[in-house]
Amino acid sequence: MTRRVEPVLGVDLGTTFCSMALCDPTGDCRIIPNADGRQTTPTALYFFDQDQCVLGEEAVRMSVLEPSQTVRYFKRHLGDPDFRVRFFGHDYSPQELTALVLRRLVADAEEALGEPIERIVLTVPASFNSAQRGAAIEAAELAGLDVLSLLNEPTAAAVAHQEGKDPAGTRTLLVFDLGGGTLDATVMITDPEAHQIIATTGQVELGGKEWDERIVAHVAEIAFQERGIDPRDDPHSYHDLYERSVAAKIRLSVEDTARVALRVGNEPLVVDITRKQFEELCTDLLSRCEDTAREAISLAHLEPTQLDEVLLVGGSTHMPMIRALLRRVFGDSVQSAEAPETLVAKGAALAGKLLAEPRASDQAPPTRRIVDVTSHDLGLVVLDANLVEQILLLIPASTTVPHETRGRFATAYDGMTAVQVEVTEGKGVQRSQVAVIGTLVMDNLPPRPRGTPIDVVYRYNASQVLEIDLVDVETGQCRALHLQLAGALDPQERAEAIRSVHQTEVS
Repeated sequence: MTRRVEPVLGVDLGTTFCSMALCDPTGDCRIIPNADGRQTTPTALYFFDQDQCVLGEEAVRMSVLEPSQTVRYFKRHLGDPDFRVRFFGHDYSPQELTALVLRRLVADAEEALGEPIERIVLTVPASFNSAQRGAAIEAAELAGLDVLSLLNEPTAAAVAHQEGKDPAGTRTLLVFDLGGGTLDATVMITDPEAHQIIATTGQVELGGKEWDERIVAHVAEIAFQERGIDPRDDPHSYHDLYERSVAAKIRLSVEDTARVALRVGNEPLVVDITRKQFEELCTDLLSRCEDTAREAISLAHLEPTQLDEVLLVGGSTHMPMIRALLRRVFGDSVQSAEAPETLVAKGAALAGKLLAEPRASDQAPPTRRIVDVTSHDLGLVVLDANLVEQILLLIPASTTVPHETRGRFATAYDGMTAVQVEVTEGKGVQRSQVAVIGTLVMDNLPPRPRGTPIDVVYRYNASQVLEIDLVDVETGQCRALHLQLAGALDPQERAEAIRSVHQTEVS
């Protein structure tokens, strides 16, 4: 008898759309449709009563009619301790909203597969920091799911793109992943043994939404000039204009002109926009895309001509201006992924198969390892010999994960009975140049002279979530302390969030 392998669902939790996939024991991956039979689901929630909400297309439609009861783009707020939205007397954190989405997606997958699902591989932008990654894992835990791994979205896309192809030889790829809310640019080397990430960079607030807003602003300006009314001032009018602008953007990917028709001041207003006008409105956004792509190549110490392929991933890469930009920079190596909206979910499913059981059967083809790197510099706030604050780098960006390093420090004053460690992320030598993403405290220490050694053990796991140990060198006592990342829920909030998530009906 062969041991049954429990399914691992690959989930692409996008800013604007989600998708999910599953691999069978032979390595064949397929997209799992939602309850409506669609391969993607809008990441939008509409709350219509206490503990009752709707996910997906209906929520998008209701954002026009009842915008105050609808929430979208909350993925951008994972790791933000100050973000809350209130519906029917309850304040929802980004983790709770994300957990509700995951619950509905998994329920749809269970219905399609006819079996329970408890384990997932969840994808996140490569540019997500530790706090954002920790919040994503926390969201899945609130939904009762076991996250086997967080996988960077461009890594997942490249894995899916390359899997099943002739593994002979070595290829160097740039994955340009422009989705609805984020941009990632990742350089990868693929050989018969592994998918090796060598550099990654990105922007967490540069995606299709920014292009949508340029059309919104253009039409709103015309409306104000002609009618003296800015449709963005009214929530209903704004959401109506936004959805019409999204439709126009999509239209401009296949036509030279698109029309935005709406009512302003109870009178119809029709605005035609050409593809050339749209591109002129987005010049600065294109420059940011080019800068990000070039930064990834620079971090990898490569020239554009050294790439074998530039892989376009994410729904926003359908825009002709994106393809034209990258072809200008990289030439004929630019290639659009097949089904770019669902490729990330397939890559997550492939990673799930590998993590669940490397060779599920003798018939399964060999699977190349996935070797990822850190996206950000990680360090500590320390005091130098003159008690001047500075940032000490412990794990540089583009370090292969998992990774562990140790730093020896000393108490700054006589008689200290507690040590506080502030964890930083980003490049810089001063606090103002980096982000403090979490703190931890070791207290109840015996009072001792200044200079008593304390070791800090930094571990960055495969999901790029930080774990820290503090070691009292004199006694050898090790305290594995919980790092309270920015935006994480405290125990009371977490208990309430679990109750809320499982009490809320998501249809």
